[in-house]
Amino acid sequence: MEEQKEDTDKNYNSDEVRLKLRECLKDIEIAHSDPEEALYSCNTLKVLYDLLISQPPGYRDKLKALEHNLDSSTGIHKRITYYKTLVFILYLINYPRIEEHNLPSKVRYYLKKDFQNILELVSDDKSKFHTFNNYSFLSYMEKLGFSRIPLGCQDIIICGFSRRWIIQKSISRISEFIKLLVEMKGNKPLFELHHNPHRFRQFNPGGWQEVFQLGAQMLLQSPKIKGIFGVAWFFDPQIKEISPELYYIQELIESIGGHFFFVDESEFAKRDAFSLSRSRRVAYEEGRYVPRNYIAVIPRKALLDYYGLINARVN
Repeated sequence: MEEQKEDTDKNYNSDEVRLKLRECLKDIEIAHSDPEEALYSCNTLKVLYDLLISQPPGYRDKLKALEHNLDSSTGIHKRITYYKTLVFILYLINYPRIEEHNLPSKVRYYLKKDFQNILELVSDDKSKFHTFNNYSFLSYMEKLGFSRIPLGCQDIIICGFSRRWIIQKSISRISEFIKLLVEMKGNKPLFELHHNPHRFRQFNPGGWQEVFQLGAQMLLQSPKIKGIFGVAWFFDPQIKEISPELYYIQELIESIGGHFFFVDESEFAKRDAFSLSRSRRVAYEEGRYVPRNYIAVIPRKALLDYYGLINARVN
């Protein structure tokens, strides 16, 4: 988990953002100053926008391929200017629309803060941030397009999980998995949890309670979503012995009515498990621990019932 600085206290207004946009448009020689006119007058911006908003299969790889081509054809500095331009355009178009979305008030608060956060982050010219290879940059660009929604220390996207993960790796628990699928009436669509790198300090017991409480409120307002799931190394039962300070997450999910299934052992699991803990790395080197990814799945009914929302009405 990559730690980023916490929420900015800076609040930009639309006039400040329009000024930043005009500076970028001048740099990439676009005459239009209106956000939507500028967007549709530049093919590069339009392609980036369409990939982020429509999200066709493999769109993240397509964004990275486009980035590589831009670096080759225009240079890194100009490519970064395109990215900043798109940030400012998306902000000006979508920030006023946050209130139009049917979101819990605390979720709207977090979303507005993240719209402000990305403005603060793109004010820095460091090329290490302005790249779709940077998880933080990609996640904030997705929030600007409303495809990713913050719930505190975690974000959610609408997705589904592969049945093959469990069928191939947890054969002994097939009956439990089938029962879960019957209960949820399928494996999609669900809210998928993703780490929010900008609220690392909220990665604690209270923060995770908030994640699932807001997730329940989101489910209440999204009747077609079947539940919440996530894949992470800290859902591994080994954590109870190796890093007991993180076991509270599994305990909370179990108390809600969630299920855990083995997914895989991967370099990503090792990277994330070792990133903030030397003790886990040492345990691995001594042969006492192998980082493994597990999927945690919480059915819709279980989460709504846990927070007393099972019979609540949608506002």
